[in-house]
Amino acid sequence: DFPDNFFSDIFPKMYDTSGENFPGFIGSNHAGYYARGPLKDDWTKSCPLDWSDEKRNEMCISLQESVYGSERLAVLESIKESIDPDYMFDCNGCIGNNRDRSVSVKKKGSKKVAKKVAKKGAKKGAKSKIAQ
Repeated sequence: DFPDNFFSDIFPKMYDTSGENFPGFIGSNHAGYYARGPLKDDWTKSCPLDWSDEKRNEMCISLQESVYGSERLAVLESIKESIDPDYMFDCNGCIGNNRDRSVSVKKKGSKKVAKKVAKKGAKKGAKSKIAQ
């Protein structure tokens, strides 16, 4: 939870809040389950903790947007959609986890892409172990 004056007094001095894009400000390794940005329609007010999860999700800047900012999150979601349209790599709180599923059936080639990603990750992991 943020102090009452954080979003009204402190936040605008630290970040540019003059535009339409919310700036990311929470370090992802410091974000807890209940962390949210301010209200979507009034960035000067904190998201109340006593609201239900549904209401907080609807009315407050999301955790992901609070971490990455509006512009970077849109880019990351676009990358996720192009690389993983079948939601093979999906998890709670991951980039793109909250998106509408654009694909309802598996596309050809998805396994091939997944194998390439897994193989690349395995090689990278092996290199880092050798370096140690």
